[in-house]
Amino acid sequence: MSSTYGRGPRTPRKPATSARAPSKTTHVSRSAAEAALRAAADWCRKASAVQKDGRPDDAIPLFEKALELNPHEMRAWVGVGSCLDALGRYEEALESYAEASAIAPKDAEVWSAKGDLLERLGRHEEALRDLNRALELNPCIASAWVNQGFARKALGNPEQAIICYDQALKIDRRSPDVWYNRGNCLCALGRFGEALGCFNEALVLDPKDVRAWNNKGVCLAGLGRHEAAVRCYNKALAIDPTYALAWRAKAVACEHLGRVPDAVQAYKQLLVVEPARDLASIEEIQLHLRQLEAGLNPATERTS
Repeated sequence: MSSTYGRGPRTPRKPATSARAPSKTTHVSRSAAEAALRAAADWCRKASAVQKDGRPDDAIPLFEKALELNPHEMRAWVGVGSCLDALGRYEEALESYAEASAIAPKDAEVWSAKGDLLERLGRHEEALRDLNRALELNPCIASAWVNQGFARKALGNPEQAIICYDQALKIDRRSPDVWYNRGNCLCALGRFGEALGCFNEALVLDPKDVRAWNNKGVCLAGLGRHEAAVRCYNKALAIDPTYALAWRAKAVACEHLGRVPDAVQAYKQLLVVEPARDLASIEEIQLHLRQLEAGLNPATERTS
């Protein structure tokens, strides 16, 4: 008797599988998705090139093509935001940066770009929030430290702003703007000697910086060195004869030196270049100028 009790040999079963083999349709859809991602990246590169060429209006539709193919293309959202910012469409730009930060919340550059725009819009507290986030993610973004400095100075904390500028200078000591802004904070605190050093550094890096020449003069005047201050104002005015702050500062310095005719001439030039919108300031200058001229020509005052 057979041990199998008359039954034939058993056919081995196929091993069970937990999932069905991918269908041809799945392969096609995955390939299509990958092709869309590649196409979106291509549109992004084209848009960036157009943007760098100084054509933000033309770049936006190209970035939008990228987003049609891949709504999660973070670089496209950033590009749209940057272009809208350049076009003065600031609220829309902020919306684009918000989309980018939602997609890539750990991208420091996105938070930095958003914070930069908020700072320029005068929304200092919001700017600090986003800039802090950027620097938590990457403490080596010099521009984020600089914008933090702007925000803290605007909120009345020049000492904290100086700390921010010091951090920026650790990353890049060859930025004249950082030296200039650090000097401004020191000047506001009455630390003229330290501020003078900052403006000197700025001028080594950019000898044609009108603001730095003017503020160097302000520091020298604050130290009682009015003759040297006038030379700085003259440097500034040789670069930009319409720089009103330098004409005003020069006029005041010349008065301190007793050089009234030079002061009168500087005030007259100031009236030529002073913005007409500042009517009260203009009237004040005109009154002071008449007083100075009367002192030079007392006979004129008696007969007027």
